[in-house]
Amino acid sequence: CDHRAKEQRARRDMATSSHGVPRWAQLGDARVRADLESQLSEQAAQHFNPLIHRQLFSTSHYKDRDNLNGLTTIDEVISIPALSQQRFNLALFDTSPDADSLAMRYLANIDILLKYISIRMYDGSTHTLVKSFDLVERLVQLTEDNRQQQQEAQASWSDYEVQAVLPALISRLGDAKEIVRARARRILTQLVIHLYPTTKLFTVFLEHGVTNRSNARVRQESLDCISFLIRERTAGCGLSAVCAQPSRAVPIIAQGIADRDSSVRTATLNVLVAVGEQLPGGAEELWRLCGRLAEKERTMLEEKIKRSSIAMESAAPGVGGAQRPGSRIGMMGSAAAAGAGR
Repeated sequence: CDHRAKEQRARRDMATSSHGVPRWAQLGDARVRADLESQLSEQAAQHFNPLIHRQLFSTSHYKDRDNLNGLTTIDEVISIPALSQQRFNLALFDTSPDADSLAMRYLANIDILLKYISIRMYDGSTHTLVKSFDLVERLVQLTEDNRQQQQEAQASWSDYEVQAVLPALISRLGDAKEIVRARARRILTQLVIHLYPTTKLFTVFLEHGVTNRSNARVRQESLDCISFLIRERTAGCGLSAVCAQPSRAVPIIAQGIADRDSSVRTATLNVLVAVGEQLPGGAEELWRLCGRLAEKERTMLEEKIKRSSIAMESAAPGVGGAQRPGSRIGMMGSAAAAGAGR
């Protein structure tokens, strides 16, 4: 299949991004969403089966049902390989030279599929949302299966493909239903991680989750996902394995200590301790990275550090191993705040 059309779409999207923010990261705005869905319909019409296209972009009174039927068909033909041959007379995989296959067609248009899924994640229909999650998981598996079929070294999604769907997935971390949050969490931390560098995924959580001003649960869940990445993906290589720019990321994260929501404050402190545990300089380096903190926030972080493994590694123990006020940990925080104020 010809991937040049996808490359052209990628260049067009980059050209229309606003202040470096892709329009597909702005789907929370209903007007932007309607505009992008109209644009996506035009793009999909050139590559999708006409019946499926009508279902996916239905405007009838039964559009929720039509959307779900279209998504179900797209999902079924890659989850049940025999169906691709029966319905479209195409094998799911075909490794012979210049052969056409359904997998190659999907991957050539995966950006359109991911964008469509992102739009549907803002719908009110739980059934459509769950089916969208199913399809994302299936597309991850299809990408990895295709790598094996083609005997490629590594499967991956491009920045363009990831930016089409990850902001919408992160938005679902703020959903009122735990089943929805759990599905989004699993995709982000267990599946996408196999197709996208951890350092870049960390940045996406930072930019679209931690700094989300409208939903405290999105902030808290994104911070929890970052904690997971730090604890599970560093593999003894230190913080650099998951975070490319700690000097930029840590001050942004540290702002959450002052958040109005207690769950965000707790998640922030957990992340900062996890960061400190990965730093060669321990607590001292963590204070330096955090920069200037107000007295209340500095005290909260100091108390959290006292109860962590950083205290034993970075500061002299007090009676019974506990850290007393005025200990080296507290002085580190005071020195960092003073230095930042100069």
